Amino acid sequence: MALLPFDFPCRREQGGFMANFFSGRSVLACLGAAAMLAAGVSPAEAQSRRSREAPRPLPSVGEPGLVVAADIAFAKSVREDGASAALGEHAATGAVVHTPFGRIPAAELAAGELAHELSPNSVWTSCDGSLAVSFGRYSLDDGTVGNYASVWELDDGRDYKWSYRLAAADDPQPVKPPSDGDIADPDNTIVVPSLDVIQGQVADCARFSDIPDLRIAMMGNSISDAGEASRDGTLYWRWSASSDGSARLRVFILRGGEWESALDFGTGRWSDVR
Repeated sequence: MALLPFDFPCRREQGGFMANFFSGRSVLACLGAAAMLAAGVSPAEAQSRRSREAPRPLPSVGEPGLVVAADIAFAKSVREDGASAALGEHAATGAVVHTPFGRIPAAELAAGELAHELSPNSVWTSCDGSLAVSFGRYSLDDGTVGNYASVWELDDGRDYKWSYRLAAADDPQPVKPPSDGDIADPDNTIVVPSLDVIQGQVADCARFSDIPDLRIAMMGNSISDAGEASRDGTLYWRWSASSDGSARLRVFILRGGEWESALDFGTGRWSDVR
């Protein structure tokens, strides 16, 4: 058993050692100091050791629910306010849509080419929420349906604006559900709508020094491709295009200290990567 030195911090000249030892909060401070002194560790050294052994985790602020709301609000605005107003409110400056004819500025699309219904079912966000990608089902005004993916950026006003969109219509198109006029006995028929389950994933928070390199090998002969990472480096997306009009979007998310493939969505010859 280690002996306490003469200048042990609980010692007091007046009132005696025991009087100070058992007074109020000092008992906890004395016991802690005694343990450190007995082990030959100074308080400063102990604090430094705790800081090294238990680093404070970085807070996560990514909110997939905000992205879902932004997706749905854009489609609603297209229906109620028109394409121009919807793009002005919900699309980032320079937003593009990837079509079989290449990447076209969203402002050049006709109203009928913008989705009137959007049903996101998967969302991925960076840890800091600066970048997000949504994936789900869309419907045009003429009834065409298919899958889509949108890239969202957080602007200075903390609002999500989409900057890139890729869509692929179902081929063949599904059979449309019967209307009330096609149902033999509509009064005694119960129609149960499908329930959409939305999955949201937020990237793990990490310091730049702890994020591993991401090396991507795009399949096929791409004629062009480009990518972008979130501000904190925890979410990355990349588009690729080929001469036949096929397009591909890949999304990678940081999980458990490693990069995981979150989405691999394509059109044309890449349509089977879904």
